[in-house]
Amino acid sequence: MKKNRALSFTLLLGVALLLSACGSAFSASSWPGITYDETSSTIYVAYNQHVYALQAENGAEFWRFPVDPENSINFYAPPTLSEDGQLLVSGYNNQVYSLDPANNGRENWAFAGAANRFIGSPASNALGVFAPNSDHKLYALTPEGALQWTFASQEPQWASPAADESTIYVPSMDHHLYALNAADGELLWDKDLGGTIVGRPALSADGILFVGTFGQEVLALRASNGAIQWRASTEGWVWSGPSLADGVVYAGDVDGFVYAFNAETGRQLWRVTADSAITGTPLVAHDSIYVTTENGQVLSISLDGRIQWTETVAGQAYSSPVAAGDAILIGITESEENVVIIALDAANGNVLWSFAP
Repeated sequence: MKKNRALSFTLLLGVALLLSACGSAFSASSWPGITYDETSSTIYVAYNQHVYALQAENGAEFWRFPVDPENSINFYAPPTLSEDGQLLVSGYNNQVYSLDPANNGRENWAFAGAANRFIGSPASNALGVFAPNSDHKLYALTPEGALQWTFASQEPQWASPAADESTIYVPSMDHHLYALNAADGELLWDKDLGGTIVGRPALSADGILFVGTFGQEVLALRASNGAIQWRASTEGWVWSGPSLADGVVYAGDVDGFVYAFNAETGRQLWRVTADSAITGTPLVAHDSIYVTTENGQVLSISLDGRIQWTETVAGQAYSSPVAAGDAILIGITESEENVVIIALDAANGNVLWSFAP
């Protein structure tokens, strides 16, 4: 029963987003995208018609972009902070924006050359900005927003790419993971993983990519050539990318299970059951794993798989949780009080503050 309900959620959400991305009359919607900048203690939230900058201490608003809402703009993907200090934001209005976070979110530039909506966050390195689009293309931009090259896959690209200094790793809904030369877009390798990929891969320091798919698997691939090192089964589709910490890979699935796998072998170390679908990437912080669910449950799990505390928020928690100091930030949708962000104490789950625009 649980599996059927979780899969129904995913199918409905997928159809909604797909219709939205294809430009139909279906209402564009999603969940808050959250990014934390430790240097400035600032939280950036992309949600609906604005990007918000908030104080990490209490959730007070610094600024919003645009100042006045525009019906043609919707933001949902977590903003990306570039090496040169730009805040890069994907829009459902087929544009990527560069904002100046140190100047009240002033717009630096906007790229409007895509044919469809940007669903995932852009990646960034010293060579430029790399934005995946629903029109099946990855757009490589200079740091100033000029188009350098494009790469086309067979199906839409919803997930944020992974990137190192020279290579961009592009997940696609065509089941493939592509490795591209960041300088010119040359295809270095591609691998059919047997399932749709809508989550960002995790890249280890020793050159291993970890990917979750709708093929009910988590896989490890060698970044140099795409060779599969191992594959581990899950009960349900893996919506978001896995996380990696201290030799362990953590993933959640839409059947409500949280998994820990040995990063070297893929052996399952433990599995924990949550109350409903998990669509966010597990957060590893404060010697714990934090997970959110469709029903608004937040779990704190020890590194050996014991549930330490649970908290239920008033709304649906589809977003990946984000650490901000001693707080865990939870993105909320369908809140009766229009709350978008709730900050919980990492140690015990107590509510520290909430933000409603």
